[in-house]
Amino acid sequence: MTPQFLNHNSTSLPLSPLSLLTPPETSELWYVYEQLLVSCLQCGDDKSANMCLERLAGRFDSSNERVMGLKGMYDEAVAEDSRDLETILQNYRNTLSQRPTNGAIAKRQTALLTHLGRYEEAIKVLNEIINLSPTDIEAWAELSELYFKMSLYPQAVFCLEESLLIAPNAWNFFGPQLHARLGEIHYISSSLRIPDGNLDSDRMLVQALRRFSRSVELCDGYIRGWCGASSKLIVKFSNDVRALEEISGVSRDTVTGLNTKACTKLVKILAKYEDDCGQEDVVAARHVLKKTA
Repeated sequence: MTPQFLNHNSTSLPLSPLSLLTPPETSELWYVYEQLLVSCLQCGDDKSANMCLERLAGRFDSSNERVMGLKGMYDEAVAEDSRDLETILQNYRNTLSQRPTNGAIAKRQTALLTHLGRYEEAIKVLNEIINLSPTDIEAWAELSELYFKMSLYPQAVFCLEESLLIAPNAWNFFGPQLHARLGEIHYISSSLRIPDGNLDSDRMLVQALRRFSRSVELCDGYIRGWCGASSKLIVKFSNDVRALEEISGVSRDTVTGLNTKACTKLVKILAKYEDDCGQEDVVAARHVLKKTA
């Protein structure tokens, strides 16, 4: 399909007055080129990806920040060894020294540093991005993941809470994902007995339950949210009636009812997938159901 699309769409832009006789250019076409470029790189079709990149550069110029970011992604994908990646990383640094507000290159630099396992450097770059653009929700979310990888759970929670302040009622995929991820971090912190400011282990578990509930409230079919709500640890906590009611004000019947509903909902959702489906969330959900059975 990729060669057909590229052959069907001309490599050159129409010139006036012939442009009056041709279909108008749309932003959707160039968005398709971007998505196609990424898909080709994921599939290993470097030739088609390069063709998409050349057409984007021809239309918007190679100095366009978005095009520069896509060019960086292409270079990283075709790099043969770590030496090539280090060269690309240095190119990013040179570009940012001349254009420090180039967000696309800064984010590619962060992605490459993360890939190389240099989390502290990636965190530094992300903090610089956030200083320039405090409402960049993707930067906050990525910073949270880096803190999580370094087992800095309170910092990871703080970053996700900042993301929610930017988009408190996001009903699309990003909203449920943020709430579920917050629930997961609180859940892990509780199970490891890691203090989070003024929150003790039980209170973190209550926060986890609230986040999981909010994620499925925003998206009724969100697997990760239902997985969290069906956790055995939450059911075990509900057995401590006094602690549960004092901390959350929620009755034991409410928590156990939510757990039962979560298990039922997961069964219905998983029935839509094949037994050999390798999707990570589906595999994890099946594992959760086996443990709660």
